[in-house]
Amino acid sequence: MLLESNEFAAAVAEKVCNSREPSLIWAYAGQGRVSIGNHVYPLRQGDAIWVPAGLEYDIRSSPNSVLIPIFPAARRAHFALSTPTRTHFAAEWNDWLVYQFARSIGYLRGAAAAQGLAGVVVGSPGSTPGGTPMPAAPVPLPPRPNSPEASRVALRLMQDPADSASIDELASGVSVSVRTLQAQFSSETGFAISEWRAQVRIAAAATYIDLGHDIGWTAQQVGYATPAGFTKAFFRQTGVTPSAFAQRRGQRVRPSEPVSDLAPPGEAGETAASRRGVPPVVPASKTWDRVSDFHVLVWVYRGSARVEIAGELFNLRQGEAAWLPAGLSNSVSLPAGSILLPLGSQEVNYGADAPDVLVQRFSDDAGLFLMHTMVANYSRLRPTIHDPHAITRAFAQQSAVMGVSAGVRTSSNASRVQALAAELHRTPADRRNLSEWAGHFEIEPAQLASAVLSITGMEFSRWQSQIRMTMARRYLAEGMSVARVARTLGYAHASGFGQVFTRKHGLSPRDYQREGWQQTAEPLIVP
Repeated sequence: MLLESNEFAAAVAEKVCNSREPSLIWAYAGQGRVSIGNHVYPLRQGDAIWVPAGLEYDIRSSPNSVLIPIFPAARRAHFALSTPTRTHFAAEWNDWLVYQFARSIGYLRGAAAAQGLAGVVVGSPGSTPGGTPMPAAPVPLPPRPNSPEASRVALRLMQDPADSASIDELASGVSVSVRTLQAQFSSETGFAISEWRAQVRIAAAATYIDLGHDIGWTAQQVGYATPAGFTKAFFRQTGVTPSAFAQRRGQRVRPSEPVSDLAPPGEAGETAASRRGVPPVVPASKTWDRVSDFHVLVWVYRGSARVEIAGELFNLRQGEAAWLPAGLSNSVSLPAGSILLPLGSQEVNYGADAPDVLVQRFSDDAGLFLMHTMVANYSRLRPTIHDPHAITRAFAQQSAVMGVSAGVRTSSNASRVQALAAELHRTPADRRNLSEWAGHFEIEPAQLASAVLSITGMEFSRWQSQIRMTMARRYLAEGMSVARVARTLGYAHASGFGQVFTRKHGLSPRDYQREGWQQTAEPLIVP
């Protein structure tokens, strides 16, 4: 997919003031400056400045340059720096820093590690001066099977340790019998498939804990419904509890000579940056299943992504973008080292067809422009004249050029389903059943049921429930009480809503508010 131009104007954000969280303004490419009071801090590629909360500042990038505002996304962290401080990141830190920005937007599952960005930039609280983390002993992955079918299943489970598919479903997915799949795992790895899967989950969990994630969040990410069940499984595999494993990580060793993670203002910071060490691995991540009331365009910035849209699976490679249509269930799974970024969103226009080509590839030289677009659409750091829908419009126009205009998603069925989705989002407490909605749209119930199934890939009741759960997460993230969310969504009792939410998410509504999402509340970010 070609863009009209990869050139872009300078971006600016004026009179920014973080009320509670500090921020890191990082020069991803090119150059710019941050002004705080009477002081101007120039930034070149790789430079960054830590801005404590409570200070008013301006950000300006040069043309064809990208500055990225990043928030620590650590709700309970203590930050030692109280003055603006500059530092420098070598190029190998780029992916990890981009991932931190993605965390700020709030579309990934779970909360960020309590000391993710802050721990790298400032240093972990409680460490000795100049101390560096001593990683816990690694937990190895089990041997990987050799047979093509078993190897594909193994890759699937390693990419998504929380995958809840049964052995029957795993076998069906690679077109072999359960007995054959079990025999392949047993003879080639020495473990039954259930044991092999458990070892993968614990190995992934150990990596998350070693990166600083808390135990409750880690348990959810690797497929355990409760921390207690996770603790038992972890102890069975490693001989220590997750808490004991985390304590080992917290130990510190002193380097041979004192170092400072941050260079003082006015110094280049190259020496300190060169001693920062190897960046953490970008962990595997995923989104919650959702049905949105707007279209979203997402782009694989690094690695690969497994995107499911209305039951249809798309395996995206680096550089490819996918259109997530309004009204359709979608979810994304990312293996370790991969990053998927939202490029923009678009409200539903019932007078225009949504793209029927859901995946396109951008040209190799479009990366910098796409990063600029992402920052401009999801933060206040943008050009003075900025069209937030330019990228989604270009995607839709390219779909039309490719000659696809009469597929299932652009049919009259799709229009009806999108209209029904809009009604369900607008009045989620509406208790009308499928037959009553069919009367509203003046069609036969069987016709509407068939339309919903063919477009969304699921029955009406399940689809409606997923819309409600999407809205529930949004309301909970906004701080709405559980009782009010239940009333807004049409539940007679908060307990009933809580049971449904817990069954769908593996954690209660209150636990979700603490650990199920992460998004900065600072106004510089526009999720």
